[in-house]
Amino acid sequence: MEMVIYNAFRKAGVADSDAQIIAADLAKAFEQNYAVHSQNLATQGDTERVRFEIEQLRRETKVDIEKVRAEIEKAKFTIIGSVVAIAAVSLAAARFLFGSG
Repeated sequence: MEMVIYNAFRKAGVADSDAQIIAADLAKAFEQNYAVHSQNLATQGDTERVRFEIEQLRRETKVDIEKVRAEIEKAKFTIIGSVVAIAAVSLAAARFLFGSG
């Protein structure tokens, strides 16, 4: 890349020694800039790994949601059973206290 930059400056009429210095400096700046930014670039493997992790989390979340729904259903039946039992005990206590009417 440095040679391409050098040739462009030479064609533009820049002196040989100046073109060499400018080309070297620009090439060095491009390389440093690339080194800094390339660390932040995602590869296809990176994106595939993230997609896999998201899919795995989605499945785990779905399983967790189904477990919570099952627990809620169990809790509903427990509550209904408790209400029925309380009603039965209350009715029995009322009959005992107030007679069979």
